[in-house]
Amino acid sequence: MAFVHGKNSVIKVDNASGVLTDISLVTNAVDLPRSVETADTSHFGTSAKEYIVGLNDGTVSISGLYDPAVDATLSAAFDAIIGGSLASATVEYSPAGLPVSATKPKFTLEVIWTAYSTAGGVGDPISFKLEGQRTGPTVRTVA
Repeated sequence: MAFVHGKNSVIKVDNASGVLTDISLVTNAVDLPRSVETADTSHFGTSAKEYIVGLNDGTVSISGLYDPAVDATLSAAFDAIIGGSLASATVEYSPAGLPVSATKPKFTLEVIWTAYSTAGGVGDPISFKLEGQRTGPTVRTVA
């Protein structure tokens, strides 16, 4: 079994013009949870619940260290979603790094940004967090 360290991860997000921008050098965490709804099909006469598969869903959370240039890019992309000039943003996440291969998958999804924040304390570096709701599927690519 081969384990992979997160230090080689690559994360790219659309800027306000819809062009993928690499923000890996300031990012230190990415969470890409996916889920599926289930619909209860239990009926009279059964003693155990039964389900069918429904719609799948997903979100993305990206966080890292504040950088003024990256903040300008992320703020503009977030504002473009709010303002309607960008309907959704592409996210490309390569958890094992590049190039994409059989052991280095890339996940691509379209998101609607739902939150962007910066935070800092007297003894801590300033950080950022960007969160989005997936719209459409998450596509896993291998070469």
